[in-house]
Amino acid sequence: MTTTGKVMTARIPWLVALGLAFIVQAGCSRFKVSVPSGFVTLKRARSRQVLVSADNTVIVVREWKNRPKGDGSFWTATLRRDFEKVRGYKFVGSKPAKSNRGMKGTTLHFQGAYRGGMYDYFVTLFVLPDWIYTVEMLAQHRKTDKYSPAFQKVVATLEPR
Repeated sequence: MTTTGKVMTARIPWLVALGLAFIVQAGCSRFKVSVPSGFVTLKRARSRQVLVSADNTVIVVREWKNRPKGDGSFWTATLRRDFEKVRGYKFVGSKPAKSNRGMKGTTLHFQGAYRGGMYDYFVTLFVLPDWIYTVEMLAQHRKTDKYSPAFQKVVATLEPR
């Protein structure tokens, strides 16, 4: 075997390990949250984590690149327009939000009807220079008070990596 052949053979396990490490990391999200009591992680991907309760209240954490670059005001207005004009929700109000790590954001509250029931949709939006994070909760209106603490826990514990 030539010297080049020996070097290439010696590199193969290293290249395989590097490839596996890349695949494993690609499946890991770049954020973490605490899963509140009464919820389980239904799906976890690199840019999204879906939490669900036994009665189908859903909390979703998402991240995406801040592209085109916009500030919190821009993305809040864009999100509000999308929920009102495209999805048909009624805007109820907004309030400031903050994570335990000091990220400042905005929580928007929407309501909408589906199959004869009234639903609340809360979206907390954190806009960082390169990334945007949302924590969303969809719950039947009559269950909003029950699940609001769980939603607040996920918002508070959101931590970009």
